[in-house]
Amino acid sequence: MVPFEVLIMLFVAYYVVTRGMRADMTLFLKIFN
Repeated sequence: MVPFEVLIMLFVAYYVVTRGMRADMTLFLKIFN
């Protein structure tokens, strides 16, 4: 089982990356939708 603190760090890192790459993510979603 993964420690809760590690899950929080991964979630925060994912949130920061998705905010930083919002344009790339929308383009990615357009390609697959």
